[in-house]
Amino acid sequence: DSVVNVESDVHPLKVGGTVFQLHGQYLCSQVKSGMMMVDQKAAQERIFFEKYMLNVENNSGASQRCMFPQTVNLSLSDFTLVMEMKNEIEGLGFQFDEFGKESIIINGIPADMLSGNEKTLFEGLIEQYKWNTNQLSISKKENLARSLAKRAATKMIKQLQPEEMSAIIDQLFACDNPNYTPDGMSTFIVL
Repeated sequence: DSVVNVESDVHPLKVGGTVFQLHGQYLCSQVKSGMMMVDQKAAQERIFFEKYMLNVENNSGASQRCMFPQTVNLSLSDFTLVMEMKNEIEGLGFQFDEFGKESIIINGIPADMLSGNEKTLFEGLIEQYKWNTNQLSISKKENLARSLAKRAATKMIKQLQPEEMSAIIDQLFACDNPNYTPDGMSTFIVL
């Protein structure tokens, strides 16, 4: 693995090489010093993390209303956790209300998420948050941003159109730290 200084290396798409997808999970492109392989999931996790961190810090996450609001039944401890973090979770773009004892109803999700899996997305966010809490010493806001980024990136692994590949690379290199995921995994290597 090599760390590429984004300042000194030319952005891959400006070199004129085409970008292609390998095995549905790597994006390959020509760079000045050789070939760059981008881990698609890792790149998207970094992109989402920086976006969600900004959203939760500024309480500015855009939301899309659910056409069919979904009810999530939680354990007492999870319900308590969710209600304690209501402002922060809503800062990511979720909209939800209490709905009976130890249940919530999800009325909206972050604007860039696919609708239809609201319950799974929310439950995954809480599970990832709890796992991070047991493993890492990070702030509540960073934990939420990391948790949602990891869940969102996992859902985005698919065959991409050329413009989507280019967009991911552009967004990755617009990040403050394009070299690594929030948990320190490399997002790309240069061969």
